[in-house]
Amino acid sequence: MGQSYVIANLDKKEFLDPHNLGDGSKLQEFAFRDHGTTNVAIALLLAKRSTFPGAELESVGGRAGSWCGNRIAIVGLYDDPLPDRKENLFEVITGMGSESYSNISMEVLEMVRAYLAAFRRP
Repeated sequence: MGQSYVIANLDKKEFLDPHNLGDGSKLQEFAFRDHGTTNVAIALLLAKRSTFPGAELESVGGRAGSWCGNRIAIVGLYDDPLPDRKENLFEVITGMGSESYSNISMEVLEMVRAYLAAFRRP
C-alpha cells in the first residue's frame, strides 16, 4: 500500500497534499515525477521573491516565495508519535489529530497553472 506524505510549512502551519495537486501522495510518486505539479509548487513557494521579475510575480499570485526561509518538512503517515502525545505530525497537520494546518493545495495549484501558462507549458 505505501506511506502517504504531505509537504508542511511548520512555521506558517500550512501544507500541500500532492494528491490535491494531481500527483500521487507517495514519496516516489511526486518526488521523482518529471515536471510534476508538486515539484513546481514547492519550487515556487521556496524561491526567493527577488528571483521573480515584477510582472511575473504578480501573474502567479502572492504565495510565490512565501515559504522561503521557513522550516519545511515532508511528513509521512506512519511517522513516530510526537513526544508526550499519541498522534504523529502527519495526523496533527492533516487534522486527524487535535489540531490542523491549512491545506493550501488548491490555491497553490492555481499559482502553478498561472506560472506554467506564462511559460506556455502544459
